Amino acid sequence: VQKLKLGRKKYLAKVKEMESILADDYMVPSPEINAPYQARHYQLQAASLWLKQHKMILADDMGLGKSLSALLAFIMQPKLLPGLIVCETHLTTQWKERQVEKFTNLKAYIIPVGKIHKLPPADLYIIPYSRIAKWVDVLAPKIKAIVFDEVQQLRVGDEDPQLWTDKYRACRNLAERVSHAIGLSGTPIYNYGI
Repeated sequence: VQKLKLGRKKYLAKVKEMESILADDYMVPSPEINAPYQARHYQLQAASLWLKQHKMILADDMGLGKSLSALLAFIMQPKLLPGLIVCETHLTTQWKERQVEKFTNLKAYIIPVGKIHKLPPADLYIIPYSRIAKWVDVLAPKIKAIVFDEVQQLRVGDEDPQLWTDKYRACRNLAERVSHAIGLSGTPIYNYGI
């Protein structure tokens, strides 16, 4: 009974802390990003939530800056570097050029198609879901946090490991090894409209 009471007390304290971050009057730390850009209050709140919660899904409408929210967390907590961004194949360059390089001074490296090799130094590694399964052993000891862009790519309809895809298994393995992981999605219930 004592253990349950203690667990409840910790849970309620964490809920209170999360609610305080979401309050309109929350004083959000504002890390520097590249001029002339400025982070919006709600993007900073999302980054702060991720840092406190450690693992979460950020489901927001398209164009509200989920990507920047994730990058802000890396700026606010450099101990989470090097990080990994897992995205759809056609978005790797966009992540590097239109997100990381546009808004931050972080160094990004896109993991290319081809043979597995030693990774060069970088703050953020970017890899598409289609390549992740081959790179787990190289990435696992190196990365400290993960961003899963368009996280609905990892849906599985069953908890039976026999039915998991290699992509899902690899991402789950990596997410279990890091302290911080976030899934970004504008369509978290994609194809589940009914």
